[in-house]
Amino acid sequence: LNIEINSTSEAYIQLSDYWKGLDPAKYPGYDMLQFDPYLSLSHDVMFTYALAFDELLSRGGDMRNVSDLIRSLRTVDYMGASGRIQLDENLEIKNGRFDVINMQGSGLKKVGKIISGSLTLFTPYAIGGDSPSLLVWPKGGMNPVNVCKQHFDKILLLLLIFIPVILIS
Repeated sequence: LNIEINSTSEAYIQLSDYWKGLDPAKYPGYDMLQFDPYLSLSHDVMFTYALAFDELLSRGGDMRNVSDLIRSLRTVDYMGASGRIQLDENLEIKNGRFDVINMQGSGLKKVGKIISGSLTLFTPYAIGGDSPSLLVWPKGGMNPVNVCKQHFDKILLLLLIFIPVILIS
């Protein structure tokens, strides 16, 4: 998964400036911020949940009710450190831009892209048609598995347990 880093966004600059001012012995990693998209994504994930919990509590929702949290997550819309954060009905980034990388043998190969939820596979990797796909999917399947959907309930349960603990301490 390759993700474009928008180092000119206001949220990214704020994160960068804040992190630069911290003690590097206690908070290492600043030097990797512009090269590792997962750092700004991690920031955005936590901020997204903070906004969702704020919305949930401000409307009198129940923190223990997963449906309430999902409803709140769907209302989130802000410019994060990694770009605009707005979730669709599957709680995936609406305007996300991702490269699709396929492990083939001992290496990785860029085989397609996802833009705003639409998958485009590069020729000759297109699924269907006269020639068989050259993509290698887990367990020999013809289509990729959406791991997020498979484990979404477990992820939400963990977040519902850990975020209140973090907020209380």
